[in-house]
Amino acid sequence: MFGLRILVAFLIPDVPGPVRLAIEREQYLQKQAFEGTIDAHEDFTLTDDDIKDAVRQLLGSSKKKA
Repeated sequence: MFGLRILVAFLIPDVPGPVRLAIEREQYLQKQAFEGTIDAHEDFTLTDDDIKDAVRQLLGSSKKKA
């Protein structure tokens, strides 16, 4: 019974795949920013147009078209 418990604990991850991938991506981007190979502020800053487009998409998908 103890062996089965260990096997199940090993097979089922504690962190879901998308969350693990997001964590690894953040660590990679952080490493790149600290090494100076990318300018994190310029590469990952949203412009006003990007924000407006995202809001339009969110509001457009939640409203029913009359």
